[in-house]
Amino acid sequence: MLGVINSSPGDLAPVFDVMLERAMSLCEAAFGELFTFEAERMIVAASRGVPMPLTEFRRQNRDVRPGTVPAQMRDGTDVVHIPDIVETDAYKAGVS
Repeated sequence: MLGVINSSPGDLAPVFDVMLERAMSLCEAAFGELFTFEAERMIVAASRGVPMPLTEFRRQNRDVRPGTVPAQMRDGTDVVHIPDIVETDAYKAGVS
């Protein structure tokens, strides 16, 4: 990780890619995304293997709305655990 940081001063994209790759490896995830926040918008900083429907959804829905998982992350919630997202109020309202 430090080697990537040192070899790309001023360019965080390679660092975000390595961070996501390591996180996906640890979790044995099939796909993953790493986000940054700019004001009330969620920006995909790195992405690997994300299904096209989710990619399209992210392009159209970048605003961070109150009560959603991105809002909780942005606001500093230590752990966001959602056992079943379809049971959340935000999902039912179509804003998750």
